[in-house]
Amino acid sequence: MAARPLDLREGSEENYTEKSAATDEVDAAKSLEVVRDSDIPLKYFRNKVFSGVQERFERVSERPQKYRLIQSTWGQKLSDLVDTFGPLGLITVEEKLASEHKAQKVAHDLLSHLADHRVKPFRWSGQYILLWFADKQGYSALGSRFISGELDRSGLKVIKIEPALLSNPSKCFIEIESASCEKHYNCLMPPLLPFTGAFTFARLRENENGKSNGDAPSERPKKQAKMELETPALCLTLMFVGHNQSQAARSLQCFSGLGWQPLVLPGPVAKALEDGLHYFVHESLNLPLVGVRTGSSQPGVQLTLFVQSSQKFTEMERFYKTLLDVEPYERQIPEGSVKYSVFPISRQAEFVLAYYPGLSVSSLKNAVIYIQVKDIENIQGIIKICSSYWHMNDPEGNRVVLYKPLR
Repeated sequence: MAARPLDLREGSEENYTEKSAATDEVDAAKSLEVVRDSDIPLKYFRNKVFSGVQERFERVSERPQKYRLIQSTWGQKLSDLVDTFGPLGLITVEEKLASEHKAQKVAHDLLSHLADHRVKPFRWSGQYILLWFADKQGYSALGSRFISGELDRSGLKVIKIEPALLSNPSKCFIEIESASCEKHYNCLMPPLLPFTGAFTFARLRENENGKSNGDAPSERPKKQAKMELETPALCLTLMFVGHNQSQAARSLQCFSGLGWQPLVLPGPVAKALEDGLHYFVHESLNLPLVGVRTGSSQPGVQLTLFVQSSQKFTEMERFYKTLLDVEPYERQIPEGSVKYSVFPISRQAEFVLAYYPGLSVSSLKNAVIYIQVKDIENIQGIIKICSSYWHMNDPEGNRVVLYKPLR
């Protein structure tokens, strides 16, 4: 594939540059994000109910499936609090806040109900106030006061309290689900660490039953693990530039002893691809393929989705072109040979649709492709999950979640 110049000088994503072994201990703590469903606090809100011909509201709580994501540049500051990534509570009030003075007053009134907790106002915009809590007990205390009606009685017209994360999410990333993420983390993190200390293009989600949609285990059956391995349709490829070959070598060494096996490509496919591209498949865990490209012309990440049927390549290309809202900068779709379509998703990342003749791939049922969108009004076939998240399947059954951070 042709090289696309990637500007590494700007942007909030980490530049992928030479790293020393001395940074490994620090980087290991942040290399791969793990989200645990059990850690997500409750959401508190007013629920509309009908009684006869009248409608009324009741104050209820429930555990949301996901945090409300807030773009790191959102809103105006209410204090000198340094940017933080949680725990945060997003408060929605009934009327739009007309000024910073009004926002400060509402924030002050909210904090007056939490005298026994460390809470600080953080940011505001429109109908929203973002509060920082020193711990989850403070957040829960505010929720309890909402449920009891205490906030209403003091004149605070709060209609919703949500757990939130201040984030700078990637345009596209992969989430892998499991009941316990320890094995997955221990197998994925070592090859990623020589590449970057903060890998934002994949994350692990620890759920309660280890399944997605009720039927997707996070580990391969033992019999299947011993047989010829199925090739997952998703792949994370790390692209190392020429002067970073020592890191590339370290990454390749990390696959040994962790259950990764080299993926043998069909002969014609191997000949058609560039030299220096290595794929690995895990023998027991349902994980994406991991690729390492040595001697790349630019550093970065490729999120690759392998198309299962050559006949569906064009349909899949249209589908992801609509969701990503960008034209492929490079494409090749000859009959009977390797097909690919490359979409730029950031200065350092590409989303690639690829079809390799003779390579049998299958959807990774415990993985989800997340795509950040600006609008969802014209997207058909979506199902709302919770605030700002929607689910759909692509034409080959791969799971996709669309999300829209508060901006």
